[in-house]
Amino acid sequence: MTLPRLCLLALLLAAPLSAFAQTGDFELVKLAEGVYAATRTEPPGLTVNGNSVFIINDEDVVVVDTTLTPGTAREELAALRRLTDKPVRYVVNTHWHDDHVMGNVAYRDAFPGAEFIAHVNTRGETLEKLLALKHTLIVPGHGPVLRDDSFVRQMSRLFVSMSRQVAAAAARGETLEQARRSVNLDEFRRAFAGDSRVRRQIFDVYVVGAGLAAAYADATAKP
Repeated sequence: MTLPRLCLLALLLAAPLSAFAQTGDFELVKLAEGVYAATRTEPPGLTVNGNSVFIINDEDVVVVDTTLTPGTAREELAALRRLTDKPVRYVVNTHWHDDHVMGNVAYRDAFPGAEFIAHVNTRGETLEKLLALKHTLIVPGHGPVLRDDSFVRQMSRLFVSMSRQVAAAAARGETLEQARRSVNLDEFRRAFAGDSRVRRQIFDVYVVGAGLAAAYADATAKP
């Protein structure tokens, strides 16, 4: 099941965590020798930059996700240049959302020989596979680096609950709009958004809105 903007696709690293540098609207966090997360520090909103990861190898660099705009991507690229002069060889797009891919052009311009890597199936049982890896650190698409899997498990519970409730609604013959009214996600709204008006708005737009629509499409798809 696809839940736009809340799908957690992450780079997993077993290493100690330390803040490395603060630059503009992002912080460079050193995860391991030669591995850094550029975690965005802008306040939450409906349109924000995604996090990026730099993996500095012996001869080249791998970049994971490139933020929302070429401008912010160039700011992160400048920070990468201060870490190494090695060329970016690969750019990995974890999924297709604009806040993770629109900075690709900055890396294409700076490194014409770089390869851009993605997969047609950037959805499915992602969280279950993630938990099975027994990670110690997670770099999420948004927010600070995670030190345990409690958030991922909470996300997984949300997806399972949504899938089951929407499937039951579809089986009763409910339309999508009827399912929006019958599905109860109050527990998860409180857990993810708390009392924040902005976070509640984000939850309603991307979970109750686009997320339920995706779950309903899955539940009503013909075999």
